[in-house]
Amino acid sequence: MSPRDLLLAALPDAARARFAALDLAARLTGLAASTSDALGFAVSAAQIAEAMGPRLDPEAKDAEAELSALAVEDLALAAACARGEDAALRAFDRRHGEDLDLAIAKSPNLRTSKEEFRQLFRDRMFVAEPGAPPRIAGYAGRGSLRAWVRVTATRMVIDLSRAKKQPEPVSDDALASLLPATADPEITYLRDAYASLLPAAFDDALAKLTPRQRNLLRQRYLHGLSGDKLAGMYGVHRGTMFGWIEDARRSLLGHVRNAMHARVPAHQLDSIVALLGSRLDLSVGRMLVHDLEPER
Repeated sequence: MSPRDLLLAALPDAARARFAALDLAARLTGLAASTSDALGFAVSAAQIAEAMGPRLDPEAKDAEAELSALAVEDLALAAACARGEDAALRAFDRRHGEDLDLAIAKSPNLRTSKEEFRQLFRDRMFVAEPGAPPRIAGYAGRGSLRAWVRVTATRMVIDLSRAKKQPEPVSDDALASLLPATADPEITYLRDAYASLLPAAFDDALAKLTPRQRNLLRQRYLHGLSGDKLAGMYGVHRGTMFGWIEDARRSLLGHVRNAMHARVPAHQLDSIVALLGSRLDLSVGRMLVHDLEPER
């Protein structure tokens, strides 16, 4: 299907004639060229059509004015970010990274670094929830993407502030589940005797990780993102990403061990750390829910 037909296909039958009367093929080709130059990566005429079509008002009487009303360059960037294109994510950082930095800088009491906040924004806007598109796809192209980013970032700061004031308590059941239920009496003893120590140990361990390590563990074990997906998001080779994840994993378990060292006999401590490591998806997932709050 041609770019012209892609755009028209997004409109109801009653609106197509008004837009079809325009020279859409030449217009889309020109927009693709100018947008590619502005953004610094290739955007096709078909991608422009797919970004514009669903956002045109089919009730608009003046088709020319309606086409001109859309912020095409911003729409193309948002659409490419929603597709997870590395070049688009880098372009977004170049264009809007300072807007995110400014939003979090206005709330220094949250003690969230600029790097952490940028990554939280990427998580929330560019990573799709099951059965739904990424939230960046909600940008409608009416008004600038910069204004949309600033409003969205401000809302995130407010959410973070509320989360800091009202942390969700961790239940005893959640703590016990960090160590597995089993018929093995030794493991049952370890779970019953030491599960209550884990929240403080995890809290201490997480505080000692770098922002990138915390973000990677949250993305990998809480959000379930694959190493390949994370490599694309961070713009690194998959081997590098797997090394980063393993380094973060080892660092976390090492810090947990150190935090519990004074209160747990050495031979039992080794068993606890081994159990946590074998269930890191559940262990880290449960505890990193609270790491979505700002760094304390």
